[in-house]
Amino acid sequence: MVKGKSSSSSRWLQRQFKDPLVKQSKLDDYRARSAYKLIEIDNKYNFLKRKSAIVDLGACPGAWSQVASQRIGTSQLSNDELVTWNHGMVLAVDKEVMRGLPGVFVIDRADITSSETLKRIYSFLSQRKVDAVISDMAPNATGMHKLDHERIMELANTAFQVAQNCLKTNGTFLCKIFQGSLLNGFKHELKTSFESVQEIRCQSTRKESTEMYLLAQQYKED
Repeated sequence: MVKGKSSSSSRWLQRQFKDPLVKQSKLDDYRARSAYKLIEIDNKYNFLKRKSAIVDLGACPGAWSQVASQRIGTSQLSNDELVTWNHGMVLAVDKEVMRGLPGVFVIDRADITSSETLKRIYSFLSQRKVDAVISDMAPNATGMHKLDHERIMELANTAFQVAQNCLKTNGTFLCKIFQGSLLNGFKHELKTSFESVQEIRCQSTRKESTEMYLLAQQYKED
């Protein structure tokens, strides 16, 4: 068992070492290569607009929050300027401890599947609505595709529930998923709440991965 884990870790380290985006992320001062996925998506769909309010679920280590704060214009602001939301807002949520980022509010050590975490999010928002909920959440991989698919769809459903509770009319929801049997049902559910739902496979996604993103736009608030 230990040998298997060691072998898997070794392969991961080799892949990281060879990955040009891992190297580029260090040069660009992003905390992870996943930053380029959000950049790619937003370059095409342009939903991270200046002065927007964004909730980033599963944010740690913070790459998506970095991109979001840069694009909406909060990354250079002081704490006093951030409090008002007049210049935009990014809220990063994760169950891990997350180092702070300029222009980003953080709720960490917060499991998104816990009702207590949801209370903390809604308390922070204080009934204010946001322009986008983005989620790069994924479960710890087991190597069993069906189980990994089911687990990530549970996370996607939880993220969708957050979106339903705090999105403005015409807001945007973006979440990571793995291809599998539950995908079509989830897309159908999203289509009841959004005018547009699209599947996106990023160019920076590793070719062996079943990872995709669902981008749901123009939220139809009840």
